[in-house]
Amino acid sequence: MEGALGSMTERQWIWINVGNVIAFLTFVLLSLSTGGQRAIVVLTETMGVLALVFAIITVIYRKSEYKWFALCAIAYLAPWAVFAIGYETGITAASSYYHLGFLFFYIVMIASIVFLKISFQKLHEQFKLMPVFLLFFHAILLLFVMVIHIWWLLPF
Repeated sequence: MEGALGSMTERQWIWINVGNVIAFLTFVLLSLSTGGQRAIVVLTETMGVLALVFAIITVIYRKSEYKWFALCAIAYLAPWAVFAIGYETGITAASSYYHLGFLFFYIVMIASIVFLKISFQKLHEQFKLMPVFLLFFHAILLLFVMVIHIWWLLPF
């Protein structure tokens, strides 16, 4: 495995990260359009974990400017991972400490926005638009979680 990972070019690392993020986004949109069918949600979570693992491997093995693209992918996937963990553990309005889940989510979301901004400044050429594109999907997730949070705080 060491030989296979070490012999990959910089462009191959980048395009695999791009493909992973695009595949994850496709599965997120597919799971939203199918009403959250369990099989699609599991496939989405699996694709997200694989994308996150490969982005972490990219950061470990590559020390060039392309590591910022992998950090961009990690910053994008981290809030989704926190959301998925909350979903899988069954955090609902009836849960005792659901506020801690929201607090942790908001902290991770703010940190990921900071890393997306830094990666925007560090990336060059055609990859500079990826953090901006991912920030758009962050906004969708943030609005969704804020609506749920406000809904759970209503007194009825």
